Amino acid sequence: MIAPNAFTPNNDGTNDLFRIRAYGLSRLEYFTIYNRWGAPVFTTADPGAGWDGQLNNAQQPAGTYVWIVKGKDILGRNVQYSGHVLLIR
Repeated sequence: MIAPNAFTPNNDGTNDLFRIRAYGLSRLEYFTIYNRWGAPVFTTADPGAGWDGQLNNAQQPAGTYVWIVKGKDILGRNVQYSGHVLLIR
């Protein structure tokens, strides 16, 4: 699992999306990002999707967000990864 620790969604074409690289996963059940209050701001089951720092077309504030990935590895085992990312404005 590879995930950056920060991103800058300012539409300059560099680091505008926060994405995970889920090497070794055969199926992604979900990739969810939560704000500091535990409310989900992004969720997907598409391994190529990424978060643009918005929720309902509103920019989210700079700060630390928690992400969780759940899926199955190539051996069919359930796996879960988590971490945090810093949104920089």
